[in-house]
Amino acid sequence: MAIDTGLLTNIGFYVSIAIVFSVLALGFNLQWGYTGLFNAGIAGFFLVGAYVTAIAITPLSPPIIIGGNGFRLLTLAAKEADTVNLTGITFTQGGTVPDMSGWKVAGIDERMRVVREAAGQRLSRLELSAQLQRVIVTDRRREAAEELQKSWKQLSVEEILEAPYVLIGTVDEMVEALHARRDRWGISYFVTFEPYLETLAPIVARLAGK
Repeated sequence: MAIDTGLLTNIGFYVSIAIVFSVLALGFNLQWGYTGLFNAGIAGFFLVGAYVTAIAITPLSPPIIIGGNGFRLLTLAAKEADTVNLTGITFTQGGTVPDMSGWKVAGIDERMRVVREAAGQRLSRLELSAQLQRVIVTDRRREAAEELQKSWKQLSVEEILEAPYVLIGTVDEMVEALHARRDRWGISYFVTFEPYLETLAPIVARLAGK
């Protein structure tokens, strides 16, 4: 039977905390309980250790994620952010008409080139991400893409299936697609909308630790 790694992590954390406070209590008991000597030094050393540990493991600034599809915004993200999130959609004509050319493989390749060039030496520390606009579990993958294509007329069915902005198919097909996108573009982080979280749960479980 598989054991939830998250559960083991939580157990390990609380066991560690219990051990630390047990040692503190033992120190107090030895000095105050057995000898009757009042010594606040042990508490002081404990507090110093706690603060030093917190400072040592806390990053100087929270991680920054910048998402977008335009070249200027992606250039900024590559230079300044910790995570670059590609959304795939740019709105033109005053923000009323979606331009989905960024969904096509050539458009994604071009955006990745811009990010790599702008990031320079930061590239190895940069996390690449994509915004999942649709998540559809089905054993009729092409038919689902054909239905989406009725609304996304700028794209062909094949372009929809290839894009990193949608996941369509069975759980096995989705896992395979995510691996393929990581291998081709280096995308290892995916963002989606709340309604799709439950749908993604079995996929996340399958990918855990990979």
